[in-house]
Amino acid sequence: MKDGNNSLSVQSLAKQWISYAVGIVMGRFQPGVENALARGRFPEDVSAKLRELADPDGILVMDEGHSDDLPTKVLQALNIMFGDSDSAEIIKAATGKEGNIEDLLRQYLERTFFKLHVQQYRKRPVYWLLQSPKKRYGVWVFHERLNKDSLFRISTEYVEPKINLLESKIKELRNKRDTSEGREKRAIEKEMDALIDTLEDVREFKKRLDYIAKERGYVPHIDDGVLLNMAPLWELIPSWQREPKKAWEALERGDYDWSHQAMDHWPERVKEKCKTNKSYAIAHGLDDQ
Repeated sequence: MKDGNNSLSVQSLAKQWISYAVGIVMGRFQPGVENALARGRFPEDVSAKLRELADPDGILVMDEGHSDDLPTKVLQALNIMFGDSDSAEIIKAATGKEGNIEDLLRQYLERTFFKLHVQQYRKRPVYWLLQSPKKRYGVWVFHERLNKDSLFRISTEYVEPKINLLESKIKELRNKRDTSEGREKRAIEKEMDALIDTLEDVREFKKRLDYIAKERGYVPHIDDGVLLNMAPLWELIPSWQREPKKAWEALERGDYDWSHQAMDHWPERVKEKCKTNKSYAIAHGLDDQ
């Protein structure tokens, strides 16, 4: 990372390697697999180790200590490809900062990567960052792996255990506070307040997840394209809410009644249009009716 290139190109290259590592662990890239996207040119033993990091369902979390924690897996991928020392240099170059490597990478993936990813893919991101309203908790999904059960799985397998863990930690602190005093008690209360705030944020995230999954009945349809598939999830994307929300409003108006999302949410209106619009009828398989 120190071969005399100017700082901008070094930083750009470092960001590309982190993006590549994200693609590996999200299951998009398959190192060493013939004809696979971005297969790379690594020795087979390295490629095999990288493939083992790929998440089978394309769901990872921003949750330190969790087995599906994205920053942890990305760092593992970088270490496999470059070794610990060069990986550290890549992370420092990408962030432009010095400090604890794990913390720098976590902050980068939490605050910066999604915005850059949206720009890189011209507002049609491949990986989506679903977050609680205050961004205290986040779940990354690879949109091509989404299915009708994905939101239920996120709610029951990731969010509910997180809520239970937070509740347990708060209970422990409350018991500890009751037997403390002075400075120690104030410190415990401060920690409790932060955890309670996070708990409320994660609970709201679950509430929104469950509403979209159960009441809105979200089902992804790859043929609709990225933005229309993101549209019903706009409340879950506080880091890039404007465009998905605009797409949802356009769906509500009937601007995209050729889409499966429109048929899912406003079937009566779409079926009525299919009676006079042959292309819509064909798109929805109603041309023979």
